[in-house]
Amino acid sequence: MIAVRIGCLSLAVATNHVLTGFANCELSTFAGIASRPKVDLPETIDLLLLDGAKALYPNILALLENRLRPGAFVVADDADKSPDYLARVRSTAQGYLSTPFGGDIEVSMRLI
Repeated sequence: MIAVRIGCLSLAVATNHVLTGFANCELSTFAGIASRPKVDLPETIDLLLLDGAKALYPNILALLENRLRPGAFVVADDADKSPDYLARVRSTAQGYLSTPFGGDIEVSMRLI
């Protein structure tokens, strides 16, 4: 799983919550300027969690999209604040199947 957060403290809290539910999962996280990560990313991503600067969601997705395996999930918090992101993941032509979840979260699956 790849988790993208802006602040280090919020990243630590989010990581703790994720690890509680996914004890046997490899987790890669990075904080800071999400459009220029300074970490080694895995070859494939099964789950991408976006929570941070909503305006960067399309850029982050573009940066990591080639690593999303078919069937991978992208979960975006407050995605309604990023209309360009929603337009992309709600388009089957872009290779996604997507639905709002719980009012402020968008859950998308990579189809290709």
